[in-house]
Amino acid sequence: MSCKYIFLGAIVLLAGCTCRQEIKAYIKDAETGLPVKDVKVVTIAAMKGNYREGSTRYTDSTGRFVSAYDIGGVAKCPVTKLFISRDSFKDKIVISPQMGDTIFIERVIN
Repeated sequence: MSCKYIFLGAIVLLAGCTCRQEIKAYIKDAETGLPVKDVKVVTIAAMKGNYREGSTRYTDSTGRFVSAYDIGGVAKCPVTKLFISRDSFKDKIVISPQMGDTIFIERVIN
C-alpha cells in the first residue's frame, strides 16, 4: 500500500471521530459560599472561531448542573465554554471547566 492511501485512510478515520464532553459542576454565591439555584448555564463548543451550542441547563437546589454535547467529524475536541447568568448576579464566562468544579458568581451591587 502506498503512503497516499495510508494518508487518505487516516483522514477518513479522523473525520469519523466524535467528541463527547460532559460537565458536572456546582455554582455558588461568591460572598456567602451558598449554592445558587436556577442559574442558567449555556454550554458552547468553540473551535477555530466556530461555536456550537451544546445545551442549556439550570442549577438545582444544591447549585449542581450537568451539561453535555456530542460533536462528530472532528480530529480533536473543541474548547468548552460556559455562559452563566442569573438575575441579581453578574454574568460569567468559564473556559475549559473541569468535572466537579465549583464556580463562584458575584452578586450585582445596587
